[in-house]
Amino acid sequence: MNRALLSGHAAARHARAPIGSGFSDRALSNIRTIRTIEHSFRFWELTPAPEILLDAAVGNAYPATDGRGNFLVYLDGPTRARINLPTKDQPRMRVSVVGYLGTQRSEVLEPPYGSVFEISTQDDRGAWLLMRRID
Repeated sequence: MNRALLSGHAAARHARAPIGSGFSDRALSNIRTIRTIEHSFRFWELTPAPEILLDAAVGNAYPATDGRGNFLVYLDGPTRARINLPTKDQPRMRVSVVGYLGTQRSEVLEPPYGSVFEISTQDDRGAWLLMRRID
């Protein structure tokens, strides 16, 4: 479901049990997380942005952009990835990590900063990284 949303699909769903997770606690938590992210990104405006991914050491990382200098990265389970942002103009950015149940931590990235970041999670349920320009 998360990868479908990152690909720009306007709608996605969890498959019903026993094939998918249906409306299990894990699926409901994932939906809650998606709703939290929707405050910052419209999923149907996103396009995949594999060019910002330098490498993923373990697992998978799925980056996307809205084309306006904002990025969203989904880490599918325990993963470490290096991201290279195309930020020549060094804008102030709000960087947020959204985890299980939609919990989030946020900080402002002030210039000057490097363009390469390493992000990681040890959580089996994955995590999201939101990077939004502050204009």
